[in-house]
Amino acid sequence: MKKNKIIIGLSISCLAVVALAGTVTAQLDKLTKERNSLEHEMHKLRVELIKTDPELKLLHEKILAMHKELAIKIDNKPAMRKLVIKAAKLDAKIEEVKSQTKK
Repeated sequence: MKKNKIIIGLSISCLAVVALAGTVTAQLDKLTKERNSLEHEMHKLRVELIKTDPELKLLHEKILAMHKELAIKIDNKPAMRKLVIKAAKLDAKIEEVKSQTKK
């Protein structure tokens, strides 16, 4: 009789944990969707502000130019050049395999 009460108690506890986990999962899903929506809204506003505010637009253009300059300088370093060439070869192999699967 005592074992039955323990088993019933454990069963009820397990069901409560499962129900709570489902509630927590649903809450996390809702909060994550809300956060993603907010991030999207923030991105749209950033883009709009850069388009409409001359000071932000100029700063953005300077940053893009500096980023391009940095990328060129990095890509011209011998160690990076080797990796870029290796990546290009891998890309070519990937395209080759893709084209073979389409036949």
